[in-house]
This record gives sequence, structure tokens and C-alpha cells, in this order.
Amino acid sequence: IASVWDTSTGERLFEVGAGGEVSNVDWSAGGDDLLLTDAFGATTTVVDGDGRRLARLVEGPGYFVETGTFSPDGRLVATAVTHERNPFGAKVSVWDWNRDDPQKRTIEAAPLGGRALAFDPTGETLALGRFDGFVDVFDVASGERLLRFPAHDGQINEVAFAPDGETIATAGDDGTVRLFDAGDGSQQLVLRGHRLLVSGLSFSADGARLASASPDGVVRVWALDLDDLIEIARQEVTRELT
Repeated sequence: IASVWDTSTGERLFEVGAGGEVSNVDWSAGGDDLLLTDAFGATTTVVDGDGRRLARLVEGPGYFVETGTFSPDGRLVATAVTHERNPFGAKVSVWDWNRDDPQKRTIEAAPLGGRALAFDPTGETLALGRFDGFVDVFDVASGERLLRFPAHDGQINEVAFAPDGETIATAGDDGTVRLFDAGDGSQQLVLRGHRLLVSGLSFSADGARLASASPDGVVRVWALDLDDLIEIARQEVTRELT
């Protein structure tokens, strides 16, 4: 079950039966008040802001939905899916969900697949953070893989596009946050500081800062903008900074 709360009052507004153990939730950024919940029991549920179920997207027997996300306009839902017995059954499903009969396209993600998924701000490409530490970037319309690059030693737990679409951030089991050029996959930065794996990422709306979360009990906020970095340096040094 997923619970929805009013952040101003703390009141629980409604609950969503996800059809199994909840693996992920996501709000639509497309202007509509839409929520999706993913369940390991092969089901993704879409509800409106009042908790009314709009769609239930079901994979076949033996599949697990690791995570899911709305496209920026809310029209599509992408899910990262694995199979309980067959690693070559891993895939990404792209659902045109808002229809009487939701339509699904499948993007090949075998072997292994992953549990980190993000659309770019245009909704034209989709990044998958894989269990083997690589990132795949796909064209949403065709399903063609546009790019693959190594990111971490070990599993990738989260992936996020910067608001301008030019940078991909990843969070890994190796305890680092890494930033890559979204065009060619070249590494830009490695951010170290967590004592355990990094489990979550979120850019600020202007892309100047990046928050990361870890089971070490710490949320870190990283300054990516040069002016922010200079101001931090001015506050820390003991003499005039030039």
C-alpha cells in the first residue's frame, strides 16, 4: 500500500493498493495531478489526485517491476522490469497508459536490466541505470539504444537528468555520485562523501544543486554552480579570496 499525505497538515488523504510490495512511487510533472505506484508483483497503478484508479498496467507472470516513471508530459509511463528466473527477460516497458486499452512497447534491456530509470526533460530519450554499473540511453520512439557507458563499480541505484538535459547523474553501490555528459557519456565529476551506497538523487529546479541520499542516514546537497562554489570557498578560507 502507498499512502498520500497533505504536507501542510500531515493528514493522510488516501491509500493506493499497489497489488504487492511497493517498489516505487512517482508524481507526474506534466501539470496533471497523477501518481503511479510500482509493485514487485508485476503491476503499475496510475491514480488521480483523489486516489481514483485510472489505469493498472500488468506485466506477465514471473516479472517484477523494479521502478517506473512518467514522461515529462505525463502521457507515457516507463517501467524497468526483470524476470524472477531469466536474466535475459529484463526489459523496459513504455506504456501509452491513458487509453481504454493501454498500449505497450518493449525496449530490450537484457541481460540483467536495472532498477534506475529517467526520462530526459524533452521526453525523447530514456536512461536506464543497470545492475552491472553501466548506463543505457534509449530513443523512446524507436527503442534504439543511443549510448552505453560505464558509471560505477557495482549496481546503479538511481539516475537523473539535469533540468537542461545536458548532464546525467548516477548513484551507485560504490558510495559515489557521478555526473556524465548526456551526449557522449564522458565523466564530468565524481562526488564522494557517503559512507555507504547512494540510493537516491534529485536535482534542484535550476540544476545548480544536487541532493543525494544514502542508508548511512545522511542527505548531502552538492553545489554544482561555479558562483555557489566560490561563495562557499569565501566562507571557508581564513584570508581574502582572489
